[in-house]
Amino acid sequence: MARQLTFGTPSLGMSLTGFEDVESVKNLPIKLIKLSTNRLDTAARYLPLNPRRSGQLLGKSKGLINNFDIDAKADRSAQAYSIFNGPRE
Repeated sequence: MARQLTFGTPSLGMSLTGFEDVESVKNLPIKLIKLSTNRLDTAARYLPLNPRRSGQLLGKSKGLINNFDIDAKADRSAQAYSIFNGPRE
């Protein structure tokens, strides 16, 4: 199996990271492609002070979801929650 570089997304949505909002996250694919990265890692508990924020930003940045493999993890409190879109009705 070939090695893959995975970009961890816990910093998405954090201030002072350069990826605080949807517009800045939309620029992420260009940077990741230069690094030969096509896999993202996210979880319901990213960010600690704003859970699920990184997943929400990924979900709103359609280019990321469509062009990258995303490893998403959930926790028990997120069972009725879409990591990319928010609470399910």
